[in-house]
Amino acid sequence: MKANVLDYAARGLITVIFGQTLFFKLTYAPETQVIFGDLGGRPAATLAALIELAAIVLLWLPRKTIYGAGLALGAMFGAVVTHLAFVGVAVPSPDGASNDGGLLFGMALIVIAAASFVAYRHRTEVPVLGPKAVSVA
Repeated sequence: MKANVLDYAARGLITVIFGQTLFFKLTYAPETQVIFGDLGGRPAATLAALIELAAIVLLWLPRKTIYGAGLALGAMFGAVVTHLAFVGVAVPSPDGASNDGGLLFGMALIVIAAASFVAYRHRTEVPVLGPKAVSVA
């Protein structure tokens, strides 16, 4: 019972974080322009939003949750690499006067942790990992 509550909580947390960032990516808000400006612009931001939206949908579909967790992990590993290699941990504001204090980077790490938990809990949804998988030992 406790694991089910944690599973729903983790999926809910991913949904809330992705749902909130979807608005900024799809409207190509000034904050998003700072992040995606040199990384493909609006098309890249829209693609990232669509991947996150697909992850949200899959997270809540029976027997597809593992794929949503996988998409979330992939998207957030990409976000972490982007932060570390191009943008910086603290994303500068559009006017350059301040930064987000690492908020977006921290949210990416939270999604990675939550999606890892969800992926582990739903690992049996992948045929080669499930209960009917052939044992090598």
